[in-house]
Amino acid sequence: MWVGITRQVGSRVSERSCHTFVIPAYGESPFLDECVSSVIAQDVPVEVIISTSTPNDVITSVAEKFGVKLIVNDNRQGIARDWTAAYEVATTRYVTLAHQDDIYDPKYSRLVVEAAQRNTNSSIVFCDYVERLTYIGGESKVRETNSILKVKRLILRVCYLRSVAIHQRWRKLLLLRFGSPISCPTVLFNKELCGSFRFDPSFKVNVDWDAWLRLAKMKGAFVFVRSRAVQHRIYADSATSRGLRSKDRQLEDKRIFESLWPRYVAAVLSALYRLSYGSNSLSDQS
Repeated sequence: MWVGITRQVGSRVSERSCHTFVIPAYGESPFLDECVSSVIAQDVPVEVIISTSTPNDVITSVAEKFGVKLIVNDNRQGIARDWTAAYEVATTRYVTLAHQDDIYDPKYSRLVVEAAQRNTNSSIVFCDYVERLTYIGGESKVRETNSILKVKRLILRVCYLRSVAIHQRWRKLLLLRFGSPISCPTVLFNKELCGSFRFDPSFKVNVDWDAWLRLAKMKGAFVFVRSRAVQHRIYADSATSRGLRSKDRQLEDKRIFESLWPRYVAAVLSALYRLSYGSNSLSDQS
């Protein structure tokens, strides 16, 4: 059960909105300001909430600057608990858990909400994305593609073919059997179908991949919007980079592959997946 307190530091709420961005803020991200700025600049009405279990002056000042609601929960037990708390505070039908380091194109909400409304039985809607490489010193540049993005887009192309929605359980699972081509910050959840969904706290890094696998076994289509409407930030202290350095990512990849394949196949896929980790670096090569 999520336990927490709500602090209203702003009033950016639209009665017309059916879509909420909840930002599970953690620590003192230097990019939170840019993320909030991008979600409040959507070209359709949205609600914006910051949810945190690590309240601090940086998070509070950003909430006050943009006039958004800040919700503090006192149940800090890892990223999965934080994401579950963030998911639960949204009261609209649709919710996106916006990563505090990432940037959303102004058309993101319109694209994913329209896709969800055209496919009313969708449990999640997600889009393509690019990477924003941020170097020590603050210089940033956008990387449109690299080897791992090419592989992800190939998987998506094969699984979706000419369609935008996957309804069958076996097709949704096929999409995820060779890795996760679904980028978590791009995902819109349909709470009417996902219900009281909870992220698994036994994962530290692959919280999202595990979530998609469990949602794939539930009612609801997976809808893919081909627009690259999110910039996913890559930098030295990102959660993904820390997970690779700690080896948590490698161990959790192996765990998931072994749940999907015979052990010898899982070992091969895990080894191949490790070769792709270099794509998470700040190298300009693609």
